[in-house]
Amino acid sequence: PAAFEDLDLDVYDLSMSLNLRTPTIIAAAAIPHLRKRGGGCLLFTASTGGIVGSPLSPVYSGAKFGVVGLARSLAKRYGRENIRCKVICPHATNTPMLRHFQQRPDAPKNEMDVEDIIDNLGKMNPMGRNCEPREVATVALFLVSEDASYLNGVVIPVDGGATA
Repeated sequence: PAAFEDLDLDVYDLSMSLNLRTPTIIAAAAIPHLRKRGGGCLLFTASTGGIVGSPLSPVYSGAKFGVVGLARSLAKRYGRENIRCKVICPHATNTPMLRHFQQRPDAPKNEMDVEDIIDNLGKMNPMGRNCEPREVATVALFLVSEDASYLNGVVIPVDGGATA
C-alpha cells in the first residue's frame, strides 16, 4: 500500500501480479485437471476490498475486484463441466498481514501501538472484534466440500457484518 497519487507503476505491476495474475495463472493450469476428473472447485481468496472499494488501498482493492470478476466469469464458463468457482472475502483478520498493513508508509501517523490500533479496528466491526484465521478456514473448507456442490460464482464475505 502507498499513497495513490504517488503511484509507482512497478509497485502497481507487482500488486496486480501477486493479487490477480497469479490466481489467473493457477486457475488456467488447474482447469484441465478438474475437467479430466469430472469437476471440482476453484476457491479464490479476495478481500472485502474486492466487494466494496478500499480508500486505504485502491490498487489492492482493484486487483481483488478483478479476482471476484474472474471467478464469476469462470463460474459461468465452466459450470456445465461441474467446475465451480467461489470467492472468499475476509475482512480484517488477525494475521501478520494485518499488522503490516497498519504499518504501511501512508498510514496515518498514530502514537498508538500497532496492537492497540488493531484492537480498535476490531471494535469498529459490527461483531466488535477482528476475524480469526480459523474462521476464514472453516468457511473455505465448507465452500470446497460436497455440501456446497451447488454453489457456483458466489462471493462470501467473512467480515463480521462489515459489508452488511
